[in-house]
Amino acid sequence: MDHTQIDTPDLHDGKAREVFYQVHKILSEHWQIQNEEEIMKLMGAAEKSETLNLVPAIQYNSTACPILVRSMLIENKMYFHFVSESKSSRLDIEIPSTKKEAPNNTTMKRMPTCRKEFLKARIQRNVFNYFDGLLHPASDMAPELDRLTQPVLQNISFFLRCSDFVRLTLTNRNFNKMSDHSEIWNEYLHRDFPTLVVPEKVLHPKVQYLRTYLLKRIYRRKKHYFDPFGYNIYLAFPGQ
Repeated sequence: MDHTQIDTPDLHDGKAREVFYQVHKILSEHWQIQNEEEIMKLMGAAEKSETLNLVPAIQYNSTACPILVRSMLIENKMYFHFVSESKSSRLDIEIPSTKKEAPNNTTMKRMPTCRKEFLKARIQRNVFNYFDGLLHPASDMAPELDRLTQPVLQNISFFLRCSDFVRLTLTNRNFNKMSDHSEIWNEYLHRDFPTLVVPEKVLHPKVQYLRTYLLKRIYRRKKHYFDPFGYNIYLAFPGQ
């Protein structure tokens, strides 16, 4: 006899409400919400998943401009739309489902759960950074760069600032997609670290770029850096 448990409508409704609540809780901790008491009443009245779609757009005030947030639940996904005067974005969140073998004559009751830290990281990366103006315009489409071919990615990288270039290459798999040609990475080194003094032909420029950037971050306030690979590197940055 099959004892596989699949979410009941009530359990699905509870999980959808939990996602809705957690997203707005994270937003309200970072942005100022307008008419908070009225909004909390609307959120509390959303006892069924169908009524979640009736909650009107909620306005938040970011550091840059007002933002309207509207959500829509369709089957097992909740879509959050963020709209300001000049930008718009959408965050898709899948409602977690439960499918697990249940023992005989056992009723498995699970409280709605939501991985808040995972949600918070996604919202920080895809919403807060975007609307608060923390991203360079060239890096707003960072997720799309993973789909680009290596030659196209190579060309785009020359138009990015150092911080954005590192965000898109050194912190994810794009770094391995970049060309290994020494000439190209020497150009990056001269562009982003023009005052770098290092013995020639010590390491490949690609590895040298990565190490130099990391050392700069760790020892930003020092002028003399100890290289764990056994070389002493002198870096002079503006303002030091």
